[in-house]
Amino acid sequence: MAPDPEVHWIAALQATPVYVAQKALAARVAPADDEVRCLLEALAARGGKLSKAALAQRLGMPAMRISGFVNAAKRVLNVDQAAVLSLDETAATVELNRDLLVRQFRETVR
Repeated sequence: MAPDPEVHWIAALQATPVYVAQKALAARVAPADDEVRCLLEALAARGGKLSKAALAQRLGMPAMRISGFVNAAKRVLNVDQAAVLSLDETAATVELNRDLLVRQFRETVR
């Protein structure tokens, strides 16, 4: 399946020095780039917010693994603890703040 042209910003993001450095800091707990891409594509396709159950379905992942996966992705995407990616366990939602992502990674991802 060809990549969606609307998500070319993800490849640009993953090529930034900040992303590479964050991934190195997260070391062995960092999700693979393709897993992060799928996460960002799923969230971007739904306006930046999904329930944990819907995200699990979109990623083809067991619902019980979503919290751990999102927390691992947060180690890469949340520069200096900024809430680019947030997980609300009470509301069972995952949210991507695209504006903050752009600022943190200094990348035009529109």
